[in-house]
Amino acid sequence: MADTRADEPNDPGFIAMAPLEPAEDVPDAVLAEQLLSFGVILFPELQHWRDDSQKRYVVSAARGHNILAQLPTGHGKSVLAIVPALARGGLTLFVAPTLSLVDDLYAKCVSRQILAFRLTGQSQYDEQALCGEAVVHYQGGVVLTTPEKACSGQMQLLLEKVHVTRVVIDEAHCWVADREWRSGYMRLAGWLGPFIKKKMVSLTFMSATLPGDFLSRASEELDVPREPWTVLISSVSRPCLRLEVESKVRVTGAAKRIAELLQATPEAQCAVVFCRLPSQCDNVCESLRKLGSVAARAGTRLCNVYYSALPMETRRRRLRKWLSREVRCLIGTTSIAMGIDHPSIGLVVHYGLPDSATSYAQHVGRAARRAGQTA
Repeated sequence: MADTRADEPNDPGFIAMAPLEPAEDVPDAVLAEQLLSFGVILFPELQHWRDDSQKRYVVSAARGHNILAQLPTGHGKSVLAIVPALARGGLTLFVAPTLSLVDDLYAKCVSRQILAFRLTGQSQYDEQALCGEAVVHYQGGVVLTTPEKACSGQMQLLLEKVHVTRVVIDEAHCWVADREWRSGYMRLAGWLGPFIKKKMVSLTFMSATLPGDFLSRASEELDVPREPWTVLISSVSRPCLRLEVESKVRVTGAAKRIAELLQATPEAQCAVVFCRLPSQCDNVCESLRKLGSVAARAGTRLCNVYYSALPMETRRRRLRKWLSREVRCLIGTTSIAMGIDHPSIGLVVHYGLPDSATSYAQHVGRAARRAGQTA
């Protein structure tokens, strides 16, 4: 297992690790320990697998099995996707439904010197060309993208030049729940199906919330057999979360109550407020600001809004400020609900009912994502 820093000209540096290439007869328990030793190099905090579902996932992925994983929020799904991907070798295509999720995971990979490439519809032409050249050169790592970009002609041409070993569909509930919003998933199914049938690529569906008939529906759309898949389903129960319901009296009354909740939340923790409409986000944010800085920490801005209608650079800037705790409260639509891993969210507020139980589980799952935290 090599651990060396790449010294290619103009390369920012990443940890180059030789694949494990486990023998077929290696027992699962031994392989799980080998993968843990491999993963600690990339994730020093990874001292042990949390539970049996994590062990089963990494072993199944390293052996090239197709996987359906329903794991609770804060369960380290990005670690589970990356460690066996690099251990197995080849290229892993990681498909996420939102640009914010792609950006978040890309930043994590860069900070840990993991060989990763970000290719989305927002990438500049020169950036896309350079990424494409690098992917072909290294023939490995992780490509982070969206469903629409994964189906593009440019991506198809690129992937013909490299050995793709696994495709990870993150926040997989969008595959069936948001079909009209994400028609790219259906195009992706048409491309993936033949490769899976021929066992040329393995597939992972990963989410905290999946309907009971998900695998049957996805298998039908991919036109692949329902069996065999490794199916991992863990409880989505989060005992660290305290849930409350209150009456809402006008936007000013709601804003006052949100300010009170913020004031009662420990100073080191931030908050997120979910609204159904961008106009509601603006109204709540304006009302909160009029109340003054009673709920803001010293040296921080009280709140900002975040929704898809804002320019991409504005969204990225506001998300960075919230993640770095320069802004205490982010008020937005469901676009910030999936995969954003803020280290210290102590308060999640819904300004009105979410559109579904799935959305609610995703939203509250942003909170208390570190061991010992409560929200």
